[in-house]
Amino acid sequence: MAEREAPGRQRILEAAMAAIEAEGEAGLRILEIAAEAEVAQGLISHHFGSRDGLVVAAQRERFAGQIEKDRERLMRLIGAKPTRTQFIEGIAKLTRDVVGRARRDARLDRAAMLGAAHGRPEYREALGPIVAGLIDGLTHAVSHAQAAGYVQKDLDPRAVATFMASCSRTSTSAACPSRRWPRSSSGRWRGSSPRADQPASTSSSPPTRASTA
Repeated sequence: MAEREAPGRQRILEAAMAAIEAEGEAGLRILEIAAEAEVAQGLISHHFGSRDGLVVAAQRERFAGQIEKDRERLMRLIGAKPTRTQFIEGIAKLTRDVVGRARRDARLDRAAMLGAAHGRPEYREALGPIVAGLIDGLTHAVSHAQAAGYVQKDLDPRAVATFMASCSRTSTSAACPSRRWPRSSSGRWRGSSPRADQPASTSSSPPTRASTA
């Protein structure tokens, strides 16, 4: 039974996502979704409970799609046990893709969904695990890079991961990661997210820069 239901559920989700992308949440109409997905209205109720349940599920899929792909890409990079150069090049390529102009509309959509979650508990429940998973993956990547000597060990991995996730979720241009960090007279970077043992105002290195030591 589950195997027969799965394609119908996926068709419903795809039709709902298309409706939201075309007209926003207000444009999602159960009758039209059922017709587009070629299912009975009762199947929508069976899988999602109500129109609001379908909206939340569709928005979750829209929010998670590219994030999950990027997280898997990051995990593959780590799993390949790259050299320092390969790791830095891989992270740089992923960052350029994440903040590139081609994804600007997707970033705006995710920012809007996160904003909507403040007044909608069902949104927070749906989106929260996705954001947490992204930060967990980034934290793992930073910890791996520190253990391998690619990144300074005095940075707090989760603080760095949270900073990186914030940039990737809300940046509407390449400005966040490509900004020029000021240098001190010694040539070291400054003005970054906090170290594990220092307040933000005294940090000397941006979190995404690999250690040159």
